[in-house]
Amino acid sequence: MVGLIAGSLVLLALASVTLGFGWLGANSALVWVSIICSASTAVALTAAYSKSKQMADRARSAQAPRRAAPARGTGAAAGGFATQAMARPDRRSRDRMSPNDGEVVAVPERRKFHRADCRYARVRGATKMTKSSARRRNFDACGICKP
Repeated sequence: MVGLIAGSLVLLALASVTLGFGWLGANSALVWVSIICSASTAVALTAAYSKSKQMADRARSAQAPRRAAPARGTGAAAGGFATQAMARPDRRSRDRMSPNDGEVVAVPERRKFHRADCRYARVRGATKMTKSSARRRNFDACGICKP
């Protein structure tokens, strides 16, 4: 990928030089060489972007946690819950059910609450409170850290 980007920079410099000499010398062949170098630069940069996107997707999938297979005897036939969605209550009822549901950092000026490790939580005037009390005080969840 670095080679593609370096090659595209060389092609871009070559395109600029040949365009300048082609214009000054009124040589149409050099102008066409400049156009070909510019098109090659675009192809090389597109290939580098595509390759970097593939590498990022591979890295993201490698970091994603693997889901464990359910243990034997935990299905509906064994008296357990059939699905995970049925096993755990939704988010709103969890907030009502547990008063000590984890601490968040609330920022009163912005009316938002964040995880403790969120970069937007590190401001002056931020206070720690539980998620349920932040919701009761009409704070909205941060869209970045999604507490």
